[in-house]
Amino acid sequence: MEIPISKWLDACLDRGATSEEACARIAALCRDVGRKFIGDVAMNFLSVMQRKLLAKEWEPRHLEAALAAADDAQLANFLRIELEFHLKRRENIELATANKLEALLKFEDSSGAVDPELFGEIAALYVKVGDYRNSLYYLRRAFELFPNFSFWTRRQAIANAIYAQAPRDVYQRELNVSLAGSCTTAFLRPFLLAAGLAREMKLNIYEADFGVYAQEILNPESGLYKHNPDAILLLFESHDFNCGLRAPQSKVDEYVAKIKNLRELALERSSACLIHTGLEIPPFGAWGGLEYTEPDGRVRRMQEINLRLSENLPSGVAFLLPSQLAELHDGEWTRNRDWYVAKQYPAPQATPVLATAFASNLAAFFGLSKRVLVMDLDNTAWGGVVGEDGPFNLHIGPTFSDGESFTAFQQYAKGLQLKGVLLAVCSKNNESDALQAFNRNDMILKRDDFVAFRANWQDKATNLRSIAQELSLGLDTFVFVDDNPAERALIRKELPEVVTPEFDNQHWKIVPTLRRGMYFETIAITKEDRERHESYRSRAKVREMSTSATNLKDYLASLDMSATIENVTEQNVTRVAQLINKTNQFNFTTRRFSVDEARRRSTDDKWYCRAFSLQDAQTLHGLVGVLLARKDSAQMWTIDSFVMSCRVIGRELEDVMLADVQRAAREAGVATLRGLYIPTEKNEQVKDFYAKRGFTPGEAEGEWLFDVASQAPTTCDVIRILEG
Repeated sequence: MEIPISKWLDACLDRGATSEEACARIAALCRDVGRKFIGDVAMNFLSVMQRKLLAKEWEPRHLEAALAAADDAQLANFLRIELEFHLKRRENIELATANKLEALLKFEDSSGAVDPELFGEIAALYVKVGDYRNSLYYLRRAFELFPNFSFWTRRQAIANAIYAQAPRDVYQRELNVSLAGSCTTAFLRPFLLAAGLAREMKLNIYEADFGVYAQEILNPESGLYKHNPDAILLLFESHDFNCGLRAPQSKVDEYVAKIKNLRELALERSSACLIHTGLEIPPFGAWGGLEYTEPDGRVRRMQEINLRLSENLPSGVAFLLPSQLAELHDGEWTRNRDWYVAKQYPAPQATPVLATAFASNLAAFFGLSKRVLVMDLDNTAWGGVVGEDGPFNLHIGPTFSDGESFTAFQQYAKGLQLKGVLLAVCSKNNESDALQAFNRNDMILKRDDFVAFRANWQDKATNLRSIAQELSLGLDTFVFVDDNPAERALIRKELPEVVTPEFDNQHWKIVPTLRRGMYFETIAITKEDRERHESYRSRAKVREMSTSATNLKDYLASLDMSATIENVTEQNVTRVAQLINKTNQFNFTTRRFSVDEARRRSTDDKWYCRAFSLQDAQTLHGLVGVLLARKDSAQMWTIDSFVMSCRVIGRELEDVMLADVQRAAREAGVATLRGLYIPTEKNEQVKDFYAKRGFTPGEAEGEWLFDVASQAPTTCDVIRILEG
C-alpha cells in the first residue's frame, strides 16, 4: 500500500493537533506503509522531509516518535539515518545564519552604514532565526530610506514571513482593511502590507475585483462588508470620470454626487473609517492649455471634482490628492502602457508612495502618527555653530545661499506645531548661547514654540529619554532630526523606537525627507490640537510650581481647576475618537474604534458616554477625558473605555470621571459597576487605580467590582464641576 505524500504532510503539519496526536498519526502511517514504503514513495518523502525540517515546519520529535512506533525495522533505520543527516544540516545552516547575522550587525555598528539593502538582509536573517520583532525593526528602517521599487518587490518575502509567523504582540494594531477601486489594485496590495508593517500595523486585506467598487458598496452582503473592515480604501483614477476634452457641468455634478453617496453609504453600513484618492490630473491632450483655461475643459473639471470631494469632509473620511503624492515620487506617476495593458494605476514604481500614503492615514486614524518632532540646532535649525560663530552670524533666511533651506525647515516645523505636533530641542550647546539665537527677528521659531528644551552636553539618548518622561509620551511617538551621522547612529542604537530620518547630511533634504516619510499625518485638526502646544507649555509651568509646593492638595487647589462634563455628541465625537485612538498611558483597555463607532455608542441607550474638559488658571486644556460604560443589565454596568490625556495626569480629573459614572449608576438603580484593566506595555500606571478606589477583584482576570449601593463614590475637592 502506497500512502500519498500529501497525507504525511497533513499529519505532520496539522498545527491544530497536539504533539501526541501528530505522533500517533505518523506512527499509524508508518505501520500502514510497511516495506512498500522503500521505493519511489520513500525518496519523495525524503525530499519533502528535507525541505520541511530545514523550514522548521516539521518537528523532529514527531518523526522520532513515529519511527519508534513503526513495525518495520528496516523502514525505521532507513528514515532515522536520513533524519539525523538533515537535522545536522539544519544545525549547520542555523549556525551559518547566526554567524552571518552577527557579522552584518558588527559591520553596521562599526561602519555606521545606512543602506536599505543592508537593513533588508539583516531583516531577512532575523526572520530565519525566528526573531520577528527585530526583523520588523530593520524592515522599518529600510523603508524609512525610501528604497526603490525593486527593493520592495525583492523583500516582499520578509513581509510575508512576518505576517504568517510573527506573534500578535509584534504589532501595535491589527486591522481589517477592504480595498477597492476603479483600477487594478492587485499591484497595490503587497506594497500596502509592507507599508503597514513599517508602521507596526498588521493589515488583513480584502481586495475587491477590478472596477466593482460601486457594486461592493451598494451591496450590503458584499465581501467588502463581510470582511468587517476597520478601514475602507478606495482608489480612483481619471478614467473613472469618463469624459472627452470637454465636460459639461451636469457630468461633474453627477460624478461628485455618485462618489459622495457611495462614501456616505459605506460609513452608514460599517464602523470603518474611509480613505479615498481624488483623480489624478491627466497630461494635456489635443487642446493643450485650453483644457485648463476653458470653463468646461477636462483638466479644469477634474480639479473641480477634487476640490468638491475634499471640502467639508465628513468625520471618519480622509482624502488623498494624487498630485501631491506624485511630487514625492522621483519618476513617472502614471504610464499609458501600464493602463492599456493591465489597468494599472499608478505606475508600478510609484506604488510604494501610494501605499505609504494609505498606511500613514491609517496610522493617523488609529493613533499611530508621530506626535513629537525633536530637532538639533547647529546646522539643522540654522546654518553654523552658535557657540563658535555667535548668534548673529548664523545662516538663516535669504541673506545666505544656504539660509533659505533652514528657514524652510523652521517654517515646516511651525506648520506641524499649528496642527498639534509638539516641538522639542535636543542639542549639544550651552543653553544661554542657544537661547540667544532665538532672539533674532529672522528666526521663524522662538523659544516659546518648544515644549521641551535640552541644550547641554549630555548624550542625546539620555536627553530624549528625559524629554519623553517630561511630556509623559512614549519614545515611539518621536521623530529626531540631527545633521550629525554619529548622533543619528547613537539614537538608532540606543532608542530604536525613535524614528531618525536619514538625509545624507544635506540640510536642504530635511523637509522633503519629512514630507515623504509622512510621519505626522492628521485626519482633522480639532480645537484640542490647536491648543496642545499651549497646554503642554502650561503643564511645564505647573510642574515648576509644584516643585516648590509643600502640600499637594493645596497646590492642586491653587490651580483653580474646573471640569466641564457633557455627553458625547456630534459636536465632540471626532475629538472623542481621536483621544481614544491616541491615548496609551492612561487607558485601561486600549480598545480603539472609529468616529462612526463612537457616534453609534453615543446614540445607543445601552451605553453611557461622557466627555470631560478641563481648564485651570493658566490654560484651557479642552476635551481631555472620555469614559464609555456599557449597560450590561439593570444590575450591572461595565466601564469599557476609560481614557485621559497625559497632559492632565495627576490633576485628579480621573476621580471626577469615575465619580460621574458612579453617580449615574446609582441614579439608575444599578447594583454593580464593573471596571476592566487590560495590561499593555504602556498603561501600567493605571494598574492599581481601581483597587485604590474601593473596587474589589472579580472572578475574571483584570475585572474589578464596585458595590454601587453600599460603597461611597469617589470624591474630588480640587476641581469644580460644570455641566456642559
